[in-house]
Amino acid sequence: MGSEWALPVNTQSANGLRFNRDELLLLDWMLTPCSNIYPQATVDTAMTWHGFRLSVMDCIAIYDQQARSGDGVPIDPHPIPTVEVGQSEAQVLMALCPIEFRWGPGANCGLSLKLKIRAYLRGEKEEVDANDSAAASSAQTDG
Repeated sequence: MGSEWALPVNTQSANGLRFNRDELLLLDWMLTPCSNIYPQATVDTAMTWHGFRLSVMDCIAIYDQQARSGDGVPIDPHPIPTVEVGQSEAQVLMALCPIEFRWGPGANCGLSLKLKIRAYLRGEKEEVDANDSAAASSAQTDG
């Protein structure tokens, strides 16, 4: 792989995208050298994505905080947290994201993540779907 696989630092205007908790976990995992999705990735390469990964972890923390804050009472998953994603980041994520990926017996978050990135790159309006709501409420039972 050549330099076109380098993980860029986003310099374009960013937009917030909504991801469910499983998609957020996949995003973080994809950008770690130990995932082996990007075999040439080093810690230095991963550090170029520090701000993006911090934003992803902030959103995961929001889901987890919502899950812990209820006493058995369902938590309204809206507003679902958003992650700022620029055009160059989305292009790399589209290339790296596996189309088939599940955390245990869960839903295929690889496909749902890749479809959201595709919609963003195509300029399609994002719609919050039932999978996002279900994932947010499933996070409350996981915690």
